[in-house]
Amino acid sequence: RHRTLRAVSIEWNHWQRRAQLAGIELPRVPVPVERIAEPPAPRMEIRAELTTAGVNPDEFRLHVNMPVRWVIAVREATADTARLVIPEWSLDAALHPGEQTVEFTPTQVGIVTWRSPAGVDLARFLVEDPRTSLIHAH
Repeated sequence: RHRTLRAVSIEWNHWQRRAQLAGIELPRVPVPVERIAEPPAPRMEIRAELTTAGVNPDEFRLHVNMPVRWVIAVREATADTARLVIPEWSLDAALHPGEQTVEFTPTQVGIVTWRSPAGVDLARFLVEDPRTSLIHAH
């Protein structure tokens, strides 16, 4: 049976109190304060492939306030897809052939669209609050 140092110390102090009641003096053992490391914040990873035909997949479900790591495999880029600009998340990155990673955190529930400079929708992000599972368009 695995027991922590704190559990052993608490048990020892319990028996120490019982021994005192019986007139037996045992040495005191301090109860240590355990330092528990914070678990790493959850992070969502999404992947997409970019070709001249567009982005695949072109729709993603994200959680509000959860960091996202977006890995984009750029196979072929056009003038409309050579730059990733999503003002809602302050994203502005040039896309080059190969695999690229973009990190961001959606802070608002709703639908965010990556549009080309010509106004063509390239990808859509549905940002929801997992506690309420509601999406509001903004």
